[in-house]
Amino acid sequence: MKLSAMEPRPNGKELTKLQSTLLAIATGIWKKAISILRSARVQRRVRAMQLVERLALGNKQSIVLVHVDKQEYVVGCCGDSMVLLGSRKLDQEKTERRKAQPIASQITTLSQELIASRRETTERSKTVRRNVQAADQAALQAGSKSAKAPNPKAKQNKMPPPTKAQLLKSFAGRIQ
Repeated sequence: MKLSAMEPRPNGKELTKLQSTLLAIATGIWKKAISILRSARVQRRVRAMQLVERLALGNKQSIVLVHVDKQEYVVGCCGDSMVLLGSRKLDQEKTERRKAQPIASQITTLSQELIASRRETTERSKTVRRNVQAADQAALQAGSKSAKAPNPKAKQNKMPPPTKAQLLKSFAGRIQ
């Protein structure tokens, strides 16, 4: 009984001369291909623009922090328009600090401080209103006979209109 190169051996362990030659050739080709792929350096394109963070404000409204080269831009996006809110050059230290505390947390912290200050202001105004109402009621209960009616001809103290300097001071940072 004579076996050809393509037929397996009865014990299944030995390869024919042709099979071992083909296996050696395939192994050599595979090793060369792997070495070529390992030696090839793939150059990735360096991105000039990075979207660092996006903060959604509402329906189709957001604030975006973008890095382009060594610049940082804050862009407001709304519907079909974009507005540049601010820009600055970046230093290496600022970039590292920015990674430590992202802009979303900074904005969240500032908004929480603003909300807290508004609550304090509204609480103060409510307290003042209650005190004024209590004083008015006390004056009315004390007796309307002793209360004098205001004289319409009496000279009222009017506040003078604000000056340009006072207006600029009160709107500082809001006018561009």
